[in-house]
Amino acid sequence: MNQEDFPKNYIGFVKRALVLLKKYSLIKRVELLVEKPEDPDDTSTPIKSFITVITPDSYNYQLVPEVPVNNKSFLTFQLKAAGDAHIALSAMYSELQSKTHEIVIGENNKRSLIREGSLGSIRAESMTMNILSSKEFRYFWVSWLNHHIEVGRGKKHGQGRFLHWHVPPNKQFNINCLAVSTGKASKGRWEFVELLDAYVDPSGKL
Repeated sequence: MNQEDFPKNYIGFVKRALVLLKKYSLIKRVELLVEKPEDPDDTSTPIKSFITVITPDSYNYQLVPEVPVNNKSFLTFQLKAAGDAHIALSAMYSELQSKTHEIVIGENNKRSLIREGSLGSIRAESMTMNILSSKEFRYFWVSWLNHHIEVGRGKKHGQGRFLHWHVPPNKQFNINCLAVSTGKASKGRWEFVELLDAYVDPSGKL
C-alpha cells in the first residue's frame, strides 16, 4: 500500500481495522476493496474555516462577517432549532428594512417565507411542516444567483428547493452581508463551513 496514493480519508479506517483484528488470532488474512464513493455529498474538499453561531430566542439579527457572501452566489449550512429561523441577505447590515431579502425557515415550524425586508411583504411562501428540529442538525442551502432567491433542504446546492422568488429589476441590489436570527419559538445553532474550492477572492487569487 502506497500511502501517498491511498485516499487520506480511508487511512483512519484502515488503522482502526488493524487494531481490532489483533483481538482475533484465528484471522490470518483480510482483503479490503476500496472504491471511490459515488455519493455527490461525500467530499474530501479541504475546509477553509468552520463557523458556529448561536442565536437566542428573540428576533434580533446577528451579523456573520466570518462568512463572506459578496464573492458568492450561494451558501450551505446546518441548523438546529425548533422553528422561526431567519436569514437576512443585505446590501448593508444597516439596511435590514430596505435592501434586504429576508428568508424565514419554519415559521412556527409550519411554513417558510421570503420577505422583502425585515418583517416586510411576503414574496414567496411554502408549507414546510416540521422542517426544523431542536434535537438534530439539518442541512439547508440558500442561493441568490442572477437575482433568483432560492432556498432548499439538504447538502446539495440546487436540490430539494422549497422557496423561490425572482427579484424584479427595481428591487435588485448586490448582496454584501449575512445576518441570522431565531424568533421567540426557539434558540438556534447555526454551522457554516467554508470550503477552499468554493472560496474566490475578489482579487482573483485563491
